Amino acid sequence: MHYVLALFTGKNMELYIHIPFCIKKCRYCDFLSFSDCYDKTDKYIDALLCDIEKEGSRCLETLDTIYIGGGTPSSISPVYIEKIMNKVKECFRINAYAEISLEINPGTITKDKAEIYRKSGINRISMGVQSFDNEELRLLGRIYDEESIYEAIDILTDSGFDNISIDLIEAVPGQTVQKFAENIIKATKLPVTHISAYELIIEEGTEFYDCYGPESGYEPDEDVQADIYIDTVGRLAEKGFIQYEISNFAKKGYESKHNLGYWQGEKYIGCGLGASGYDGINRYRKEDNINKYIDNPSVIETVRLDGEELISEYIFLGLRTVKGIDINEFKKKFGFDFPAKHLKVLNNIPDEYLKKENGRYYFTTKGFLTSNVFLREFI
Repeated sequence: MHYVLALFTGKNMELYIHIPFCIKKCRYCDFLSFSDCYDKTDKYIDALLCDIEKEGSRCLETLDTIYIGGGTPSSISPVYIEKIMNKVKECFRINAYAEISLEINPGTITKDKAEIYRKSGINRISMGVQSFDNEELRLLGRIYDEESIYEAIDILTDSGFDNISIDLIEAVPGQTVQKFAENIIKATKLPVTHISAYELIIEEGTEFYDCYGPESGYEPDEDVQADIYIDTVGRLAEKGFIQYEISNFAKKGYESKHNLGYWQGEKYIGCGLGASGYDGINRYRKEDNINKYIDNPSVIETVRLDGEELISEYIFLGLRTVKGIDINEFKKKFGFDFPAKHLKVLNNIPDEYLKKENGRYYFTTKGFLTSNVFLREFI
């Protein structure tokens, strides 16, 4: 069956900016980042500013969110972040209430940096904590200890940041339910508004893959992983962190608008090494070789998504959220009815895993635990 496609309307734009520099590559990380390229920082930022200018010249929408990620953006001089923000302000229209996020790591933040971030317009911080346990931090290859986390929080709050998110990693090898519960207990005592709790995925090409991959003999305990997840959802709810996506929890009103845009299939612009963009029909990806990007920060691949791909993404991404998908809203977005073959799959999923209410479909906590099994049907 063929579908007539139309650009999504009625929403503004999101902007992602990639900073690929890290002091040390973590043992589990497969992100596009480098620990040995800081000598290229000046040239990279110059190329990035050209990239931002080019994207801004053809963007007709207003930016609702800006997200500077990496890598570790806080590992480079804050002057670079200031330059980036000045260029964005120069080249784009920005919503007065835009969410503007910056990723940082403990051990890389200072009071001077935090103050420059605030003055440049950053209003949300996403900090890669991963664990409060020093043993786990060493295992993960992180460069800081538990005390550095508290120091970073103090610096941020003293500098006026009141929208702080932290990331944690579940299912680290050897982790127990109680051990991860200690992470949640410590996290919820901090002045943070958002907590992401991601399950560790052992990616090929990482140091962890060599140690814990299929040929290592290591087998994660799926029952323990499930217990950690259920315990985490309950503990965070008790402390006022509302689950809104499979791995994300926020105080009321502090959900990540930028990430919600991705999950809801909104349009976004990508600037920087390997960054992706999406205009509602076409997806593109920037050059991922740092030397080539510096020479020419242009699009290297553009793919036009067909109707089936757009529908699959709508279902796959939407069902990651607690809100789920609404087949009544689907027609408004795409201009045609929700496909009968996909509706049949949804209706065949037992109620204990997937709730169905007046055209809205959403996973239960038990459903989230096994969501990958069901979502394979739509890929």
